[in-house]
Amino acid sequence: MLMPVMDGFQLCRALRANIDFKDIYFIAVSATFLEESDKEFILQLGADKYISKLDGFDDLVITLKEMKSGTLITGGVFKKPVSDEEFNDTHRDKLLRKLEVKINELEETNNKLKIEIEERKKAEIKISENEKSLNTLFQVSPIHLAIVDFNSNKVIKVNKSCLDFHKTTTTDFSNFKTMDVYVNPNDADIVRAKLKEFGRIDNLKLHLRRLGTGETCWGLVSYAPIEYNEYTDAVLVSVVDIDDMHKAEEEIKHSHELLKFHRDNSSLGYIEWDNDFRIKKWSKSAEKVFGWKAEELIGKTFSEWKFVHEDDLEKVSRLIENVSTGISTKNDYVNKNYTKDGEIIHCSWYNTVLLDENKNLVTMFSLVEDITEREIFEIRMKESEHELRELNATKDKFFSILAHDLRSPFLALQGYSDLLLAEAQESLTEEAKEYTTSINRTIKRLFGLLENLLQWARVQTGKMVQNPEITNLGDLITNSILLLKSNADSKSITVSNNCAENVSVYCDKLMIDTVIRNLLSNALKFTNENGKVIIDVNLRESEIEVAVIDNGIGMDESRIEKLFKIDEQVIEPGTSGERGTGLGLILCKELVEKNKGQIWVESKFGEGSKFAFTLPKKSD
Repeated sequence: MLMPVMDGFQLCRALRANIDFKDIYFIAVSATFLEESDKEFILQLGADKYISKLDGFDDLVITLKEMKSGTLITGGVFKKPVSDEEFNDTHRDKLLRKLEVKINELEETNNKLKIEIEERKKAEIKISENEKSLNTLFQVSPIHLAIVDFNSNKVIKVNKSCLDFHKTTTTDFSNFKTMDVYVNPNDADIVRAKLKEFGRIDNLKLHLRRLGTGETCWGLVSYAPIEYNEYTDAVLVSVVDIDDMHKAEEEIKHSHELLKFHRDNSSLGYIEWDNDFRIKKWSKSAEKVFGWKAEELIGKTFSEWKFVHEDDLEKVSRLIENVSTGISTKNDYVNKNYTKDGEIIHCSWYNTVLLDENKNLVTMFSLVEDITEREIFEIRMKESEHELRELNATKDKFFSILAHDLRSPFLALQGYSDLLLAEAQESLTEEAKEYTTSINRTIKRLFGLLENLLQWARVQTGKMVQNPEITNLGDLITNSILLLKSNADSKSITVSNNCAENVSVYCDKLMIDTVIRNLLSNALKFTNENGKVIIDVNLRESEIEVAVIDNGIGMDESRIEKLFKIDEQVIEPGTSGERGTGLGLILCKELVEKNKGQIWVESKFGEGSKFAFTLPKKSD
């Protein structure tokens, strides 16, 4: 028992030395196990019994009951008081031993404290290093990181990625609050509620505002509570910029919606089959083709309802076998199918197969088109083709008759007419001369019509042989002027050739000779007496323009629009009553285009016309 003035040994000696207390029981109670010498010494000093608390309270209770009943057997050996010298020596030795034990205990405790202090210092250094590392990781992290005070929403600290995310260089976020980043203010309340409920939030997709520019974007935001310096309710906010990903997702979503729209509204039905050839998808466009709705067919094979016509069952079964065994991964075919109403339609199927890495069937995609009308049209086309071949054969026979059975008699008739006209000048009356002249003119016009018709027919049927070559353009123009000189002289019309010498073009000489002659003949026909016709030639970089210009009666827009059209023939008499064939300009257009040129007209009623065409200078 350690007390401020004396210990248990001293107390026991003092009580036994006082005669007033010699009959009082003295029980020594220790919180620890004493050494045997200590036990003997306390009993020697007059203690009646020694009890250790470590033995429990039962022994103490028994001892107290014995004391009360007077039956306590004391173990004291007290015979006489221990001398001061003896007590002091013994007591000092015991105190020294106890002191030595305490010193040892203190040294052991001190060593433990030293070790603990050293370990704490190392831990503090490690914590400091970790804090530096964490701060470095915080700053260099590619993820936008910010530490905010949960209570005030104030921004405490941000990293560089956060500055980049907000497109700002400022490091002063003291004026910003976390709610400033939310495009939708309600999101701030949602975040606070979730944090209170769950303690943290992971990967919440939010529409955010960049504080530097005010632009909006999408981010994947996480919130985690932390302690930071004096802020015990801080929150670590991390944001992954998913704006590009969001846009890509929106584009993919839009593409899927667009694909679905086209799939449902296309004239082609869209069907997906699984690896057992059961229907997985049946589009609205397929419903339009066949009549069945998707809910009626999903999960069925084609053999579970009347779909494929009996004539094509074997063909379709063979196709499925080829697809199942990997022989065919893409195929197109036509077969007959039934509609929901029982109608038989002709369908064109386009199938594509998706295989897994082991070449096993995953899905077959089918596009199907109702080609019933096309089939009927093709049948009619074949019939029309047969009829057209017969008509062409009849037409060729007709042109053959024109060429051989009509042309030769017309040549003879024209010769007789020319002879009759020459001799009529001396022997016939004036009236007979007029008839003879009229007959001669009519025969020549009809012969010109026949020639144009035969030449146009040869162009249309591809029987006109084209022989392009480098040709002197001036010679072609001169020949046409000489050939039609009598026509010009009869109306006193001046014809001018403005083509320079040695101008060459690449063309079929006979074809272009026909074009120039027809255009010059037309110009003379629609020019008044004493008029002028000019044949003008302009050289360009890769082509030559030939123009036949007259100051005749001209044309209005309505007549110009009808020119060069086979179904809009315009036959007008010339200024002296000359009659045309109606095929001259149409033939000119065909011949010019066969020689890789273009033809056009410019005219104004009452002022004259300009018919022009182009020809290449040389072969391509």
